[in-house]
Amino acid sequence: AAGHSDDVNAVAYLNNGDGNVFASGSDDGIIKVWDRRTMDARGRCRAAGALVGHTEGLTHVDARGDGRYLLSNSKDQSIKLWDLRNGLVSERDASAQSADPGVPMFRWDYRWMEYPGRGVAVKHPHDKSIATFRGHSVHQTLIRAYFSPAHTTGQRYVYAGSSDGAVRVWDIVTGELVWKLDHHQVLVRDCSWHPFQPSLTSVSWDGSAVEWGPQPNPSGCLPSIGGDAAD
Repeated sequence: AAGHSDDVNAVAYLNNGDGNVFASGSDDGIIKVWDRRTMDARGRCRAAGALVGHTEGLTHVDARGDGRYLLSNSKDQSIKLWDLRNGLVSERDASAQSADPGVPMFRWDYRWMEYPGRGVAVKHPHDKSIATFRGHSVHQTLIRAYFSPAHTTGQRYVYAGSSDGAVRVWDIVTGELVWKLDHHQVLVRDCSWHPFQPSLTSVSWDGSAVEWGPQPNPSGCLPSIGGDAAD
């Protein structure tokens, strides 16, 4: 399959029980959804649809596993939640909407420059996402964002690392930042919430791996559901 116009940085299958449909995220700012069942005899296929809303390149995508909801992280300093039932547009429309002169775009290199739109809620005029989460920082590397586990949280939360060294957790229902976990000295590229236990592990460019748990701790630990909120 081919169809992105720039580097492809992320991929995720959309349904835990089906290996046919997956999404890809690219530096062209577009998420594309592919269905292997549309492949021709030469193994080629076109995207089944696209998601438009980010103004900069994608760093990560994560699927809820139900074939419906998708999460994306971007160099535009936002995480977006998508509903594939009503957010998809055609590849042609996605290209046209991304080329719209009204789309805010900056000439910058995220590997060494600060985001020029920092402090401003930059919006795509054709954004089809159903929720946007902000507050973290995406610089230098492809920082990830995820849904929280189904078993312990019902996937109610979104969490991500950040180039400021913190791990942030947002409530999908309210959109609010509920926990900010501070310990690392530099960038947190990745983190993982245990699927069955109340613990989260983060890794950082400071050379450390930190496990966060539910026990009270003034230095900051992952609270139990209903615990202390972010400042």
